[in-house]
Amino acid sequence: MSVRVTESRPAAADQSQEHTPPPSPRSSSTASPALLDLHRIRQFAAVAEHLSFTTAARELHLCQQTVSGTVKSLERDVGLPLFERVGGRIQLTPSGTALRDGALSLLDAAAVLARTVRAVHDSDPSTVTVAYTPDIVVDELLDLVPLPHSGPRTASVVLRQIPISDLGAELRSGRADVALSRNRTSTGPLECVTIGTTPLRIAVSATHRLAKADTVALRDLRDDTLLLPHPPSRETYSHYLMSACRQSGFEPTAEISQLQDLAPTLSIISTDHHYAFVTAAAGHHHNRRVRVLDLTARTYAPVYASWLPHTTVTRSQRK
Repeated sequence: MSVRVTESRPAAADQSQEHTPPPSPRSSSTASPALLDLHRIRQFAAVAEHLSFTTAARELHLCQQTVSGTVKSLERDVGLPLFERVGGRIQLTPSGTALRDGALSLLDAAAVLARTVRAVHDSDPSTVTVAYTPDIVVDELLDLVPLPHSGPRTASVVLRQIPISDLGAELRSGRADVALSRNRTSTGPLECVTIGTTPLRIAVSATHRLAKADTVALRDLRDDTLLLPHPPSRETYSHYLMSACRQSGFEPTAEISQLQDLAPTLSIISTDHHYAFVTAAAGHHHNRRVRVLDLTARTYAPVYASWLPHTTVTRSQRK
């Protein structure tokens, strides 16, 4: 039910597309500011994300020559090179890095504006979609999300579970207004704040040696293997869980669960020497195949809310 923690390596950058820098930059004192075309910005952002014209073109359903030509046109617009080739690989120039850092905010703001314009004539109450990752349990949502009162003019709230890897895409596409997760997101220009904490508990298999106990100390699990939802290098929550073990006086042996994007309690079914941190209620779960135990020393897991900085409906979540 698990795999050993391994360190992933970044994919090789695109080497197949030649890219020629534009002519010498125009003097900033004489050049008039260029208006940036959103279609060109969108294609540039895809190349900047993947550092590959081939991958960006495939993602955008365009031919590679079209994307390359668009980037060259954008470079002429700004009068500066955005990419350069080093050792057969393309990389962003300082100007390209600056444009990339602002491009997502610009594209997100445009998308939010478009959705707002389309909703102008909608006389029905708005719907707020709250996405949440599998490590957030439903009972937590009842405390964190203000549910609407019944009535003909009441806005509706949609709760939808998503994989953690989709969090940024769900917000940027408008499919979710706010997303709740255990991780402080670093996916693009998103607002992110801590909105609460929840007591951590320990989940073990019903056949685990400690399954019949009511409480457990972390040190009692030092000879067992901790199952993590994702590699520690990918997210802060896994680092946080391993730090909790270290604060209890031992370095945990950790593996990555093969059951991705499911409730953490499912990860330790039929594993007699593994444990997982969960926020589910203490007691039996999954037809008594899993037992959740309270910790003798209270430890809390953070809950983060993320949203696009240009939206207004989700800003109320900060209050």
